[in-house]
Amino acid sequence: MPTKAQVDRIRELSRQGKSANQIDRTLRSEHMGMRRTTLLNYVREFKGRPPPRHPERHIPHRAIAARKMRKKIRLRVKEMRKEKKIAIYGTVDGEGRRFQFLGKGKDLYKSVMLAVRHPPKKEKPFTTVDAEKFLEDYGRYLSREKWDERPAVKS
Repeated sequence: MPTKAQVDRIRELSRQGKSANQIDRTLRSEHMGMRRTTLLNYVREFKGRPPPRHPERHIPHRAIAARKMRKKIRLRVKEMRKEKKIAIYGTVDGEGRRFQFLGKGKDLYKSVMLAVRHPPKKEKPFTTVDAEKFLEDYGRYLSREKWDERPAVKS
């Protein structure tokens, strides 16, 4: 936010008919410089000029393409970060059973805590499920049996 002294000086130089570049140089020489975009907005306001019509036209195409590419990469990294896989391996009456959860954060933690207590149903000994879906209806996936011994948890 520009100071009152800066605004007054811009108003004074605008009345004298100075251009935005001249005003900018003058302010900087008087140690009252500011961001160029802010300065241009004030100069336009004091001179009664409209804002630029299509400022995006003046952005080089390569810069736009690079920005789009960075955005795609950011989204891809974000998607990769949000999903995590955790597998729970163990045996029930000598038969191997496994849960595999996909998800993030608290949902994944709660799902693993439930699955460590009870193995998957016998009909589906190797179950892969989204952690959020699992928590909505975990009775559909868990059996009432107990693991033979504490299952291994790998992430």
